[in-house]
Amino acid sequence: MKKKGKIPGRYHKTLKEQVRENPRLAAVYVILRVLVVLALVAQVFNGNFENVFLCVLTLILFTIPSFIERTIRIDIPDTLEVIILLFIFYHFDMKAYRKDIAAGLKPDISKPGTEVKIRGGHNLIFIILIVIAVILSGTLPSMPMFQDAAGNVLGIHVFGEVTLSYPAIIECVIILVSAFLSFKTTDGSIRRENHFTWGAIHEVAVLFVGIFITMQPALMILKANGAELGIKEPFEMFWATGLLSSFLDNTPTYLVFLTTAGALGLSQGMVTALGTVPVKMLEAISCGAVFMGANTYIGNAPNFMVKSIADENGIRMPSFFGYLIWSFGILVPVFIVDTLVFFL
Repeated sequence: MKKKGKIPGRYHKTLKEQVRENPRLAAVYVILRVLVVLALVAQVFNGNFENVFLCVLTLILFTIPSFIERTIRIDIPDTLEVIILLFIFYHFDMKAYRKDIAAGLKPDISKPGTEVKIRGGHNLIFIILIVIAVILSGTLPSMPMFQDAAGNVLGIHVFGEVTLSYPAIIECVIILVSAFLSFKTTDGSIRRENHFTWGAIHEVAVLFVGIFITMQPALMILKANGAELGIKEPFEMFWATGLLSSFLDNTPTYLVFLTTAGALGLSQGMVTALGTVPVKMLEAISCGAVFMGANTYIGNAPNFMVKSIADENGIRMPSFFGYLIWSFGILVPVFIVDTLVFFL
C-alpha cells in the first residue's frame, strides 16, 4: 500500500517542476484545458452529447502527451501544435458541414457505396516494413560492419563525390519491394473504386526531382557559410530552418542547420557527429524543419500530392499564393506561439 501512495506524490512533484521550468507552456495548457471544460459545460446544457464526448476525449488526449513528457523527460512541441490546429480545423469543418446541411447536401448513407469500409488490411505489414526501413537508414551507418577503417560509411561510388551508401541501398530495396508487393497483392477493384490514378504521383515525382536538383547550390552555400550567418539562438534556428524548409525538402534543410549549429563551437548539449548542440536548439531545428514544411505546397511532397488528387477529382483548391495566404493566416500565428512557449 505504501508503494502505491508514492505515485501521486511523485506526480505532484514532477508537475510542480514542470510548471517551474516552463511556466509559459504550463499556462498555455491550463488555458486550453479551461476552454475545453467551458465548452463541455456549454454542450451539456445544450444537450449536444456528441460534442460532450469530443470534449471528454480532448481532455484525455491532453493528459497523454503530458504523461509522456514527464516519463521520458522531453518537451513535445508538436503536441501544442496539433491541439491548436485541431481546434481550428474543427471550427472550419463544422462551419462547412452546417453550410452543406442548410443547402440540403446531407448524403443518404443508406445508399450502396456510402458506407465506410477498410479493405486491404494486409498493407499494414508493408507500411511497418517501410517504417523499419527508414529507422534502419539512421541506425545502420553507425554499425562497424557498414564502416571502413576510417569510420566512413561503406557504399558504391557513383561519380565524383557521389556515393550510394549500403544502408541507403537497403532502405530503397525494402521500400521498393514493399510497394511492389502491396500493388500486386491488393485487389485492383479497391483502387478503381477509390478512383486511384498515377497522375498525382507522376506530377509530384517530376516536381520534386527538379526541386532536389535546383536546391543543391543553395544548400552547399549554406553548408559552407552557415556559421557566419549570426544565427545562434534557438528561436533564430527555428525560423531560419522553417523558412527554408517551406520551399525545400525538410531533411537536407535540417542537416544544413544542424551543421551550422554544430559549427558554433558550443560545449554544452547533445554530442553529435557534427559537434555539440544544445537540446533546445536541436528541438528548434527539428521543429522548424518539420512544422514549416506545411507553409507551401512544395514544402513537403504530401502537400502537393493531396492538391493533385483533389484537383483530379474536381475539388477546387487554392492556388500556390492562395495557399500561402491560408498558411500565413493560420500556421504562422501558431508558430509564433511555439516560439514564445518553447524557444525563447
